[in-house]
Amino acid sequence: MKLGMILVLFILLVIIAQIFCSSARENYESSSIQGSKGFNVYNRTTDLRLESTELTGDFESPVPPPHIIPPGGSYNFQVVGPVYGNRSAEAKYNVISPSNLIVGSVTITMKVISIYLPSPTSTTVTTEGPVSSQNGSTWVTIR
Repeated sequence: MKLGMILVLFILLVIIAQIFCSSARENYESSSIQGSKGFNVYNRTTDLRLESTELTGDFESPVPPPHIIPPGGSYNFQVVGPVYGNRSAEAKYNVISPSNLIVGSVTITMKVISIYLPSPTSTTVTTEGPVSSQNGSTWVTIR
């Protein structure tokens, strides 16, 4: 009888330890130590609008909704900033003419490397059609 009671108590101890350890791990992994980094996309065209087609990757929650950047407009993204390692997010746009035709595309990749490095962010841009881009570590201008 004593052995049975010890076995039951041991099993309960293991179950309780699993519950508390997994919730502590989840709280640690989602802690605010990670922070986020902001990225801006500027549409400096005179008459073309940028219509998002795909937003994927490590965006800060909540994930950005589908959106349109009008001529002269801008949009801000927040990408999760890890303590170690790197995270990235990608935004794809169709370039839309005033007559509502798709005349090109833009793909923007935003990368955040460990928040403790001197230059923890970068952007890369690929364009097709009648637009060009200029970019810095946290911004992209479409012309």
